[in-house]
Amino acid sequence: MSNLDQKNAEFADDDIIQITNLAPAGASPYKHAQRALALVLKGITTPWIRYSLAGLLILALLSALLPQLHALTSSASSPNTSVTEPHSLALVSANGQVFVQSVNNLLIAFQASSGRRLWQQQLSNVATLSATGQALYFYYVNNNGSSATFEALDTSTGKPIWQKSSFPLSQAISRGEQPGFILSGAILYTAGPTDGINAFQASNGHFLWSFNAGAMNLPLSTALYAQNGIVEIHGSDSTVVHILNASSGHEIAHAPANNDGTPLPIDGQLIYALPRSTIQAPDQPIQVFHAPDGTLLWSLHLPYGAGGIQEQDGVVYYTNLNHSSLTALRGSDGHALWTYQTSDHAAMIGTFLEQGGLLYLLQHDTALLSIRVSDGYILWSRKLTAFSTLVNTSTLQPLIDQNILFYYAPIPSGASSPQYIQIAALNSNNGRELWHTHYGSGQPVPLAGVLYFLQDDGRVDTWRESDGHSLWSYDMPSAASIMATFPGIILLVDKNANLDVVHNSDGQQLWHYP
Repeated sequence: MSNLDQKNAEFADDDIIQITNLAPAGASPYKHAQRALALVLKGITTPWIRYSLAGLLILALLSALLPQLHALTSSASSPNTSVTEPHSLALVSANGQVFVQSVNNLLIAFQASSGRRLWQQQLSNVATLSATGQALYFYYVNNNGSSATFEALDTSTGKPIWQKSSFPLSQAISRGEQPGFILSGAILYTAGPTDGINAFQASNGHFLWSFNAGAMNLPLSTALYAQNGIVEIHGSDSTVVHILNASSGHEIAHAPANNDGTPLPIDGQLIYALPRSTIQAPDQPIQVFHAPDGTLLWSLHLPYGAGGIQEQDGVVYYTNLNHSSLTALRGSDGHALWTYQTSDHAAMIGTFLEQGGLLYLLQHDTALLSIRVSDGYILWSRKLTAFSTLVNTSTLQPLIDQNILFYYAPIPSGASSPQYIQIAALNSNNGRELWHTHYGSGQPVPLAGVLYFLQDDGRVDTWRESDGHSLWSYDMPSAASIMATFPGIILLVDKNANLDVVHNSDGQQLWHYP
């Protein structure tokens, strides 16, 4: 890698640029130049020619300066908020910076608040990117097709921290996948040539350990999950999960894999191996392991006919087969805390929410309950009147942010009209409705007191969560998502990889890419 790619070729105001004639004295261009110079010198001594030449010189200077003057005026009236590279292929952000890889494989670092270009680096191929506050990591296949480059750059300067330029490729290429890596904590994980997992120290690229779970016909993002110093690796047949210590690579336990391929939940110092969503005896039990050493803390076979099973904040919840009852088990020892039976004996709607030791559960009759997790005590119950005319209540979905609950659902508005989204906001302390409204198709996202409506046509509307007051609107070229937030700004990325950075207070654009 050359550092020349990171340097800007700029001249200071007092730099002297000298143009040297490299043609030999006897060359034809040299003779023509001498003849032209003699004619000019002779013309200067003739008054009418001298005045004509002066006029032509002034016209030439004006024609050269006017475009530059126009460019300077345009630059002064509008900030430099765009770049000229083609659309980006990859976007990551960290520590107030945004890193973009364009389709010509130019890697650019921007200051998120201003769009100022900090540095750039030309890569040889499409890269997988990941960033922390100090380092940007990338991995791409070399032009020879038989090896890869794996590198870490300083996020502030773009200078290399470490590099592996002949890194062995995984089997992902043969499966038509983009090879890459996973960053978790201070460790980088890659798949080896035989699909074994290799771990490297993120700070210096030093090899830590390797683990072979057999040939894995899975993408790395599916085969490996890491959190809280624990690594989960799916075996070759995807029925067993190997549980490893992240620092040493030592296998501390193994457990049956979830039937839906999701990782085993890791919550604090506990690892939860949960059985399939519908229990059919005999079936696998719930198993809970101690994370540091893999000790099995408890195991429990659920009764036949148990339904959905999940873990949240150290509590395991499971329903009966028709989802009309919910049982809570303490995660540390499997002790049964409580069981709730819906008042109408009908199925609960969708999933439930848990926050701050309180659980929010919605019944089929649109009665919303707040249940204390520690003992199952019902704190309050209220009807969602905003959805009293909703025929299919199973479409209701919950969200929560800053003690405000949101429920939303698509509402058909007639055979000839498109459906719209109805949403209601409630105080999570007492269930009182704060406001409700409807909007076009899309996705609501509550974030730090502001509710963002990301509509399918690219429009972004924002409302204050507490009272539903409209704040501002913004139009993206196509359907967008929220990439990241930094103090005072929000980064929006649409499905075509257009990046717009706006003030989250008024929706004014700061800069955009490309």
